[in-house]
Amino acid sequence: MKVVATLLILVLFSCNSDKSAESKVPHELKVERLKASDYWKYVVRKGDKIVIEQTFVPAFSGKQPFYDSVAASSIGLVVLNKLDSGIFPPSVSKSEVIDAWPMNALLPED
Repeated sequence: MKVVATLLILVLFSCNSDKSAESKVPHELKVERLKASDYWKYVVRKGDKIVIEQTFVPAFSGKQPFYDSVAASSIGLVVLNKLDSGIFPPSVSKSEVIDAWPMNALLPED
């Protein structure tokens, strides 16, 4: 699963600009990674409307920000796939975060 997620992320980043990574799926949903002051976040959009904005790593205790743009995008893609599958709210478990987490990014402490 990690290999598939990593390959998907690499393909997405090779096709997108430096400012935001976007992945379009059916129903016009897309995920974008955005830089805040000293951390990253992801948003899931439907057209111009923000459906979800996530600043902190889900499923881990405390408010731990995404310090890596790839990590924010990885978790955003998990959420986007759940939405596309009709799962709402698209809650993400700790094991899903760990499975989707990029190999070179520091995993949050719990």
